[in-house]
Amino acid sequence: MSKSYVSSFKTYVLDEADLSPAQKEYQEYFSKALKKYKVDSPADLDDEKKSEFFDGLKGWKPGTK
Repeated sequence: MSKSYVSSFKTYVLDEADLSPAQKEYQEYFSKALKKYKVDSPADLDDEKKSEFFDGLKGWKPGTK
């Protein structure tokens, strides 16, 4: 499955087959964090919750689920 991302007016398409195992793990970890906060994007959070969200991501290391 491909995913598109827009950055600086350029669109990047990522094929999940091209991701490393660590990148796949991080995507899963990030998705779980979004579900925990019941949002689709960190942009949907207020400033305080957004800070908590990203602080929680700082502890991730490959192999940590």
